[in-house]
Amino acid sequence: MLGVANYFNNIYINHIGWRKRKWILKKYLNNSQECFESKQSEYNFKKGPKFLFVEKSSAEHIFSEIFIGECYKIQENDKKLTIIDVGGNIGFFSYYALLKCPNSFIYSIEANPGNFKILQSNVIRNALDSNILPLNNIVSSSSNKKVFYLSENPGWSSLFNERGAAGGKEIELDSIKLSSLFLSQKLNIIDILKIDVEGAEYDIILNDNFLDRYTVKQIYIEADKNPRDVRFSFEELIIKLEYYYKVVSINNIDPEYPLIHCTGYKI
Repeated sequence: MLGVANYFNNIYINHIGWRKRKWILKKYLNNSQECFESKQSEYNFKKGPKFLFVEKSSAEHIFSEIFIGECYKIQENDKKLTIIDVGGNIGFFSYYALLKCPNSFIYSIEANPGNFKILQSNVIRNALDSNILPLNNIVSSSSNKKVFYLSENPGWSSLFNERGAAGGKEIELDSIKLSSLFLSQKLNIIDILKIDVEGAEYDIILNDNFLDRYTVKQIYIEADKNPRDVRFSFEELIIKLEYYYKVVSINNIDPEYPLIHCTGYKI
């Protein structure tokens, strides 16, 4: 009987998931049915913007994480916030943040040149450039050129020649430090910092001193549970974040790549 109960429970969960996905697609998109059937050539948002993408399955995964799963639970806010999107991809998070906080200014930083080209196009063609500034850089703890590995899946490109980027084409890109960016842009307070950089998050957090010098009210970090950067450990990352934040929560929806959310900046 337990097996039968689990069978019907799974059907119920899948049914709810299907209905939720369809409802949220309809909430945000004019072409929701096309997107539901995976027939879209763009994402036609109800507020007007039309977003292009590099590769369909990657775009669907990112859209699902941000808009359907709402992994970044940003509260609606009319204030002029400063938001930093490290790993901007094609701009879904930046636009999601703008929908929630329409008076904000967002720095959207993307290393992969193919992704950046589409990110920049999505910003310009939709007249979002008064709120979103695209930057084509690696983010790390140093300001110099670094080797970057391009993956066939545009969301998996990385500073590390392994996992999704293993065997990827090597290119060189300029790297920037968050502390240098904040200084050059005269940003003393950052309201939301989101980091999703395929393994480089450890170097950014542990080797740049920006948390000592600038107020970062809230951070979201997608982290390797087993770091690609072998200099560090997951425990070391959590200890560092707990030093700066009153609340450090770990969402283990994907146990290999947990999403860390930090609030209550203490310094």
